[in-house]
Amino acid sequence: MNNQQSITAVIIGVFVITTSLGALAGCADRDRASDMDTNGDTSSQMSEKPQTQNQDYRMAQEQEQTFRASLEGSNEVPEVDTEASGSTTVTLRGDSIHLKGEFSGLGSEYTGSHIHLGAEGENGDPIQSLEPSLGDDKMSGTWDNTYPLSMDHISALKADSLYINVHSAENKAGEIRGQLTSSEMDTSGMDM
Repeated sequence: MNNQQSITAVIIGVFVITTSLGALAGCADRDRASDMDTNGDTSSQMSEKPQTQNQDYRMAQEQEQTFRASLEGSNEVPEVDTEASGSTTVTLRGDSIHLKGEFSGLGSEYTGSHIHLGAEGENGDPIQSLEPSLGDDKMSGTWDNTYPLSMDHISALKADSLYINVHSAENKAGEIRGQLTSSEMDTSGMDM
């Protein structure tokens, strides 16, 4: 056997092995398909693949959730005596939120507003500056903006650990505050 014949024999051997493995893989796919019942469920012999963090992230992106906050001085830590008030609705869509809301009646000019990380009754660091359209008086405004959120902040939002804080010249630490809480209704006990 010369070199050319040897190379041809090796190539044919590799081709036969590759083709055989492919056919066996195809048989395994058919066997898996035949293990499915009429509902498309696989038999208990098949093990499910664990979901990865990326799959969990994609599933979170597909679900839309709504959170609300009532902004009041009594929610500040420490409490602030003010006539100011406001409200916000936050809609979580994938890895971003759409924030819509308003505030009015600040005791002095608006200086800033943020989403802060922190549970009810505790102060936390700001994670996102908010950009309201201010009224002519500079003591009222509205939000209608979309902002990105990290997975950690999405988890905090779902755990009721984010709040909105509106700051004013006289109340630099915050004049009104509201904890973002889920507004999804529990329908488990309702007749549909």
